[in-house]
Amino acid sequence: SYCQRGNNRQLSYSRQRTTHPKPEPLPTWEKTFCIEVGAMPWERFVELKKNLYEHDKNKLPSNAANLYIEDVD
Repeated sequence: SYCQRGNNRQLSYSRQRTTHPKPEPLPTWEKTFCIEVGAMPWERFVELKKNLYEHDKNKLPSNAANLYIEDVD
């Protein structure tokens, strides 16, 4: 829908607002762990996590855990 404003006939189109569910809050310990133990800012961790599988062809983690290990103790 649209409405006309005043004498200058400026049209403004309004969209219906879509409400998205709010993401669940991040546990404080998780952010603290990343900063203190990982020595990495949380924002950097999130950015790296987004790009984790970017160059992987099939986007699946490998299930061959000992692919490069000759002797398993």
